[in-house]
Amino acid sequence: MKKELDEIQDNFLNAVAKNRKLDDAKMKELSTAKVYLGREAKEMGLIDHLGGKELAIRIAKERSGIRKEKIVDYGERKRKGLLRRAMEEMMR
Repeated sequence: MKKELDEIQDNFLNAVAKNRKLDDAKMKELSTAKVYLGREAKEMGLIDHLGGKELAIRIAKERSGIRKEKIVDYGERKRKGLLRRAMEEMMR
């Protein structure tokens, strides 16, 4: 399972580095599994805006040209995904 988690982490970090245009040194500094406050994440260039779901929907609509959104709420998941199971296992 560690191999799979390492691969997921590598893929995620590579995507962040590419999309946020962060060099290896900056990625090494940021990829410590620390949870950042929104303000901190914005200062570090990890997010574009501070806001909630409504702001995210508005920006997505503007960027995509969609006039009316259709939001589907799938409710709580009954099964736990791989990442949630792995995180719970690591917390034991």
